[in-house]
Amino acid sequence: MAGRPPGSLIGITITGIVHAVVLAPLYDPQGINAWTNAGEHYVSPVMTVLGWLLLGPRPRIPSGVVARALLWPVAWIAWILAQGVVTGWYPYHFMDVATHGYAIALRNLAIVVALALAFLLLFRLVDRRLPPIAAMGGRLGCPVGAG
Repeated sequence: MAGRPPGSLIGITITGIVHAVVLAPLYDPQGINAWTNAGEHYVSPVMTVLGWLLLGPRPRIPSGVVARALLWPVAWIAWILAQGVVTGWYPYHFMDVATHGYAIALRNLAIVVALALAFLLLFRLVDRRLPPIAAMGGRLGCPVGAG
């Protein structure tokens, strides 16, 4: 598994940050929605990062992986913008071209991609500095693939 993009790690990290900073101030979920919202946007991101830090696998993020890990978020952005032209619907207000225009929407999305890149680089740095941990089924303390 070494060298595979840390897609879930970066995806859920950015989900949590964007939700907490940009989206959470805009609505107040009630009842069961408050619980599911907390699980999806707060508990899951924190537990995923903690799980990676404590359980690995490591090393997992070589230099070439950082750019590849950004492919799916950029592809998703392109898809949403393309379908937004056809349907007029955007999942988040900060990317709504009809409301903000392309310049503002693209700036907002560039900030999200830059944030993802910053966290990927941080995760890579941490990945290189923490001791190796094998994937499930491997020997603890051995690099992935060595156990």
